[in-house]
Amino acid sequence: MPVSDAYLGIDLGTTALKAALFEAPSGKLIAAEGYRLETRVLPGGRREQKASDILAALSKTLARLRNASGARWARIAGIGLASQGGSAVIADKATGKALTPLWPWNDSAPLPYMPRVAELLPRGFWRRRTMRDEPGAGLGRMLWLKETRPHLLSGENIYAGAGEYVYFHLTETWRQDAGNAIQAGCYDSRRRALMSKPLEAIGIRPDFVAPMRDGHSLMPLAAGAARRFKLPAGIPVAGAYMDHEAGYMAAAGVSERPLQCSLGTAWVGNFLMDGDAAWTSPFQLVIPSPDGADWQVVQPLLTGNVSWDWGLAAFADRNRRKALVRAARIFRRSRWPSSELVCIPWLARPNPFVEGSFGAGVFHGVEPATSADDLLRALAAGMVFEFYRIFAEVHEQRAVDSIVLGGGAAGAAYFRTAFAALFAGLPVYTFADGDSSGARGALLPFGLSGAPVTRVAAPAKKLTDEASRRFQAYLKVFDAIYGGVPCAAPIRLGKS
Repeated sequence: MPVSDAYLGIDLGTTALKAALFEAPSGKLIAAEGYRLETRVLPGGRREQKASDILAALSKTLARLRNASGARWARIAGIGLASQGGSAVIADKATGKALTPLWPWNDSAPLPYMPRVAELLPRGFWRRRTMRDEPGAGLGRMLWLKETRPHLLSGENIYAGAGEYVYFHLTETWRQDAGNAIQAGCYDSRRRALMSKPLEAIGIRPDFVAPMRDGHSLMPLAAGAARRFKLPAGIPVAGAYMDHEAGYMAAAGVSERPLQCSLGTAWVGNFLMDGDAAWTSPFQLVIPSPDGADWQVVQPLLTGNVSWDWGLAAFADRNRRKALVRAARIFRRSRWPSSELVCIPWLARPNPFVEGSFGAGVFHGVEPATSADDLLRALAAGMVFEFYRIFAEVHEQRAVDSIVLGGGAAGAAYFRTAFAALFAGLPVYTFADGDSSGARGALLPFGLSGAPVTRVAAPAKKLTDEASRRFQAYLKVFDAIYGGVPCAAPIRLGKS
C-alpha cells in the first residue's frame, strides 16, 4: 500500500519545542515529539534562553520525529512553523547568527523603559493605531539595548522574534507575523501594515525589524536546512505564525465562533470579531483573522502557568511530577478552599503600588487555619476567575459559541471543570491531540483538517452556582485592590 503525503508542524513555545507529523489530507496525527527548553531565570523577573539551544532542540526533536515516522519522513509535502510571540534576539542579518541571548516574552528588561516609550508619542496614538492602550514591549527592549549595548543596533543586524529566527534558519528569509510585530511595537493593526513612527521615535531604523509576512504565503526550505533535517530542498514552509494565531487556526473548525483558551506559560484567549465591530480592551493584540476578513483578538491575561508552576512547587512538591500527583489528590478531596480565601494570581506583573518592585500576586483571607492545600486551591480558582473576569461580557453577549481549551493546564481535570462551570451554557472542548494543536494550526495553508476535540462534561447546577458565588467574591476583592489599575479592565463590547 503506497505511503500518503504528510505535513510537518513545528510549535516553538516558551518552555518547550514540539513537532508533529500529520497525514494528508485527513489530518490524522502520525507522530509527535518534543524537547524542553531551558530558561535562565534572573532576579527581578529577567529571563534568557540560548538561541543556539533552540536550534539544537529543533534538530533533536526532528531527528526523534524522523525515527518515529519511518517512511513518512520522505513524503513530507509541507512545513508549518508557529512560535511564542513577543520574544527577541539580535542576529546577523546575512547569516542568522545570534548575537545575544533570546529573551522570552516574559523577560522583564523592557518594563522600566515603557513609561518613557509611552511619552514619546501623543496620547491616544496606541489606541488609534494598535487598538490597545500601551506600546509593544519590544520598543522598551530596543531602548534598553540602545542605552546598554548600542553596538548591536547596526545596519548589519536585525531584531527578530524566536519564530522569525527559526524561520530564517529554515528558509534563509527574514519575515514576521502581525502578532510579533505588535509586540515589537511597530505594527498598525487598523492598516494591517508595519509602521515606522514608533521606531523612529526611539531612534531605531525601520529596517532593523523584519518585513511583514504576506498572508499565508510560502517559502521554500533552504538547501542547508534540508541537509540538516534530511529532507528535500524546496519543500514549502508556512509561517512564522504567533503560537496563538496557530492555536486559533487549529480550533477554528470546532464551531463558528470558538473562544480558544491557551492555558500555557501565559494564559491567553483567542477569538474573532467582525471587521466592523466595536470593542475595547487595554491589553489586547489585534491581528487579521485567518481568512483576512475579520479581526482575531489575542487577549493575554495577567496570569498563566508561571503562577501555577510556582504554586505547585510552593504548596505541593518541588518535584514537578510528584507535585502534579499530589495536586490531583488535593482537588479530589475538595475543589474549593475551605474558607473564603481569594487569590489574585498576578505573580508575573510589576507591583503597581511600589515603583521598581516586581510581583503583584495577592492572597486575601489568610488565617492561622489556612493550609497549603487551600492556598493551592485558591490559586487555581483565582487563575480561572481571572480568565472569566476578562471574558465575562464576551460570554454574556454570546460573542463566542464554544470554549476550546489547550495548553498544559488544560490537561488538569480541575481546570477543565472550573471553565465549564463559569462558561455555563456553552459547550467546552479540549484538543484530543493535546500539545499538537499549535503544530497543526501552523499547517492551515496546506488545507489540513481541523483538530479533533473531546467535549468536557457539563457540570451540575450546584457546581455552577458555587462557581458563580465564588467568582463574585473574587470580583469584590479584585475591585478593592486592583479595580483602579488601567491594565485590569476587562473586554467591553460595543465601544470603540
